[in-house]
Amino acid sequence: MTSDSAGASAGTPTNGGTGPPARQQFAVAVDGLHVHADSGRPIVDGVTFNLAAGHLMALIGASGSGKTTTALALLGWANPGTTITAGSIRIAGEPILGRADTDLRRLRSRLVSYVPQDPLHALNPARRVGRQLFEILHAHRRTRDADAVIGRALDRARLPTDRRFLRRYPHQLSGGQRQRVVIAQALLLEPAVVVLDEPTTGLDAVTEHEFLTHLDRLRAETGAAMVYVTHDLAAIAPHADRIAVLRAGAIVEHGGTRTLLRQPRHPYTRHLLDVVPDPHRRASVTTRSTSAAGSPTTPAVPVLQVRGLSVTYRDGHQRLVAADRVDLDLEAGSCRALVGASGSGKTTIGRCVAGLLRPDAGGIALRGVVLAPTARRRAPAQRRAIQIVFQNPAESLNPRRTVGAELARVVRYFDTAAGAPVAQRVGDLLDSVRLPRGLVHRYPGQLSGGEQQRVAIARALAADPDVLVCDEITSALDVSVQATILELLAALRQDLGLTLLFITHDLGVVSAIADQVTLIDHGRVQVTGSTRYLLDESDHPLARRLLAAAPSLSRALAATGRPGPR
Repeated sequence: MTSDSAGASAGTPTNGGTGPPARQQFAVAVDGLHVHADSGRPIVDGVTFNLAAGHLMALIGASGSGKTTTALALLGWANPGTTITAGSIRIAGEPILGRADTDLRRLRSRLVSYVPQDPLHALNPARRVGRQLFEILHAHRRTRDADAVIGRALDRARLPTDRRFLRRYPHQLSGGQRQRVVIAQALLLEPAVVVLDEPTTGLDAVTEHEFLTHLDRLRAETGAAMVYVTHDLAAIAPHADRIAVLRAGAIVEHGGTRTLLRQPRHPYTRHLLDVVPDPHRRASVTTRSTSAAGSPTTPAVPVLQVRGLSVTYRDGHQRLVAADRVDLDLEAGSCRALVGASGSGKTTIGRCVAGLLRPDAGGIALRGVVLAPTARRRAPAQRRAIQIVFQNPAESLNPRRTVGAELARVVRYFDTAAGAPVAQRVGDLLDSVRLPRGLVHRYPGQLSGGEQQRVAIARALAADPDVLVCDEITSALDVSVQATILELLAALRQDLGLTLLFITHDLGVVSAIADQVTLIDHGRVQVTGSTRYLLDESDHPLARRLLAAAPSLSRALAATGRPGPR
């Protein structure tokens, strides 16, 4: 393990620090933690670190590196099929491992609490917000001053404290409000340590920045130590006091944020720094339709045209506009990024293009031929020509079909085997997304997140499409897998002439893949132009706001005096 005194100096007062504090100052003390699968395979292998009160440590690593398993162990928890086999964990001096379940339940929320990745699944949809907060106090016999405690927690989470808000159900809240309700739950009993597991996955850059800034305020107000599991090094770097890099269950490098960014010692850490997409570090963006001055122009040969697209929803008596007279052109072989905050209408537009959602008005034309509003009414060749890849492949892939069966079904439906055996076409598809052919017999649940996403791309390619709609397909992937997916899409564009409509909130990803960018806000197109123009030259307020909020590792590295990755 490489570190600047990994473990011993993990609680130093500033990034880089001056020396180890006394043991009693540690809010978290982990020594030699081992977690094994029931098969005997090590999942966490000798993890050691300490963390002082009021500090935030980021656990960074690829999918399957042991980040979440390590974080859950801080609550004395091991997922089914795994066992904590060795090591010690102390939270505010209290030993965690080896305790009875009743003792652990007493310590959780009071001593250490947990913020999960998906607040919608974490909250009970059948119970009101106030009731769910009260149940935590009831479980810990703290109901005497319940109203005051709940009010204080909601206020710290920057949420309303009135009775009307407390009577709402989770589905009546925005995504940001649900995340803050989970934060309020975690802070309810003022624990010494809060464990956060990928809490900003899927959030747009502005909302993510606000969330992380809010965590900074909470640490200052409460003195709680925070262990933050993430794959987004660029976003967390400005907020973390320390970073621990995990690979294959072991910490390969650990130290103060400034030291680790300025002087990474382990090759894997340097690799993670190099592959982070960054809108301020662009090496080779191809802008197909840009004037000499870099101003936006209209593509010359659009393969797909969207004209006057409008979609509205009803929420009770309220009318919500998801798309408002949207116009788009996609040039053959190009990549247009559709960018905006959560709720801006990006996904609605993409689903209309794919024929999965019927617009209220407007039309979509493929090579000059106006398409029916829904895929069901389009001709088979038109359905084949436009395919979509969804954000979460675990939900879009059929868990009961093997990879081979899933791909073969699409090949047969669209008759794209070109006279060859279907099995050969399936193998070629796996080759095209750089997956081994041996995966044909596996089910989605037996694959990693990156493998699942590549299978989802292969399924879309099985139709031999002209246009591929990619809906936030890299948002939940670690940076290494994300880089692989972006390289794959770039190769597919070159080899197959594929046209991409790439829906995202990540300007770093935009800078790595897109030729053209369209910014959406409240269903309306705000500005359209080349990637270079939008990121470097546009003075549009939304473009500037999104760029200012976008995570930028090069900015963080510049602040530490280390040159950015090439």
